[in-house]
Amino acid sequence: MLWVFEMDKGPAINIIDYERCTGCFACQNACPKEAVEIVENDEGFFYPRVKEECDSCGVCQKYCPVLNPKTGEGEPKFYAAWSTNESTRIKASSGGVFPELARYILERGGIVFGVGWDEGLNARHFNVERVKDTGKLMGSKYVQSYVGLAYIEALKEAKNRPVLFSGTPCQTAAMRCFEDSENIITVDVVCHGVPSNLLFRKYLEFLEQKAGKKIVEVFFRDKKEGWEDFQIVFKFDNGGEIRRHFQLDPFCRGFLLNLYLRSSCYNCPFCRIPRFSDITLGDFWGVPKNLRDQKGVSIVIVNSKKGIKIFKELINLGRIEVVEVSKKVATKRNTRIIDGKYAIPEKREVILKKLKEKDFSEIADDLSVNPIYFKIKKLLISFLRKL
Repeated sequence: MLWVFEMDKGPAINIIDYERCTGCFACQNACPKEAVEIVENDEGFFYPRVKEECDSCGVCQKYCPVLNPKTGEGEPKFYAAWSTNESTRIKASSGGVFPELARYILERGGIVFGVGWDEGLNARHFNVERVKDTGKLMGSKYVQSYVGLAYIEALKEAKNRPVLFSGTPCQTAAMRCFEDSENIITVDVVCHGVPSNLLFRKYLEFLEQKAGKKIVEVFFRDKKEGWEDFQIVFKFDNGGEIRRHFQLDPFCRGFLLNLYLRSSCYNCPFCRIPRFSDITLGDFWGVPKNLRDQKGVSIVIVNSKKGIKIFKELINLGRIEVVEVSKKVATKRNTRIIDGKYAIPEKREVILKKLKEKDFSEIADDLSVNPIYFKIKKLLISFLRKL
């Protein structure tokens, strides 16, 4: 029998050790009795919980990607890439390859599953069927999405048309556990890890209380100052906004310092080669100088025959520009492509404990950074980039 972990409400489900569970929703989608539900624990992370209908059939364990991983095919290919549509490239977080993939699928009568914001600014998986709606799925969301029954929905759609399914490495690995169709293309992102949803919500409340206004939109990766100096932007219902460099924002700083990531993110089994999706996308932070462009450059890792086919078609259509690079160059400044291990910070337990009972103001000072120090650091980084 696998380890049992405790939840705040109701019994736990015997699927996997608490520290290894990624919150990917595979068990909920797999259960033939609809006896598994996914809830947030008191730290703001998704975990499964069994309902009375469970008859211990064990099907959920067979679809758990941690227990039954399905990797890609052989050695992948690495590329620097970007959209040839300048507007698309600028709006995207990196080089704009994802919207080009989505457009390709939709133009062929397909459907795209990805992550967007709901009305309450919660990250959720949903689907789009029109090219004009792909903007809803664009842009980074540095919180874990609520997947719901997206895997089952994607499989149903794949019976009749092409499907693009995007998500974090654990989510696309889960999709591969269900996948039995050539019509499904999986696309994962190079993932830093997912922070507490509770902490993010309390941060939004903290900003709203200070401003006396409601936040209606969040952009984690605005390129107004350039791709490598991206900003986080919070837009209010009265038209005002807060705009900060990513490393000067308290929430984002704590995220980069790994202070409140999910337990499994400190030893992620999906951040490695071979990858678990058809195509992997991310920011090419270590891009060679001759390819560096402040409009954004993507690192693209093509992991399967299906991935190679669609990638070549995008090139032939003139939708993307690509330059093949070595694995060494591709991973130089992005070790999460090949290594999922982080040291767990000592502050993590203290921060999450505070948030269970208090608001974000209790930890804001711990996450602040001296603007003068930041400016000096920024100048140094700018100098090193020119070398």
